Amino acid sequence: MTSAPPNCRFEIADVEEDWSFSDSFDYIHGRALTACFKDHLPVFRSAFKALRPGGYFEMHDAAIPFRSIDGSIKDTAFERWQRLVKEAADVLGRDFGKVPKYKSYFEQVGFVDIVEKQFAWPIGSWAKDPRMKKLGAWVKEDVLSGLHGWSAAVLTRGLGMSSQEVEALLTEVRSDINSNLMHVYIPM
Repeated sequence: MTSAPPNCRFEIADVEEDWSFSDSFDYIHGRALTACFKDHLPVFRSAFKALRPGGYFEMHDAAIPFRSIDGSIKDTAFERWQRLVKEAADVLGRDFGKVPKYKSYFEQVGFVDIVEKQFAWPIGSWAKDPRMKKLGAWVKEDVLSGLHGWSAAVLTRGLGMSSQEVEALLTEVRSDINSNLMHVYIPM
């Protein structure tokens, strides 16, 4: 039994290569691809060409660096982790600064009626608003569960850190996140 409707199918391919799908798409979705591409513009162009008229291309991504509303991130392992991951990504030719440029990429390749929505997702339950506090608790769990996957390969390949060095850093970062003392949010 499948949970996909009969008119839906999923195809897996390297989106940085030529797109050679047999059909056009009604909807293309990308999430958490911040530094996945060497150059985002050709990927956006391929998506535009692969859509049927009236189709949608949707991107959801976190803008890095994450931000602090009150400076509570200053001199933390979390701040150091962000800096090191960015440095490592730069060495590997991956740019974490692309997310704020997404709207211009959509425009450059020919999309119209572009809608950009920006959000600030807290990491942890420090926010005063009950809705944001709940969202922050979920985001915290997401960040904690993804931290190793977002870090290990880029830090070892990009900066030559040993797995022990990476794990020591991540232990400190997890402690920072769990303390709920940092008032950090993810620009989305």
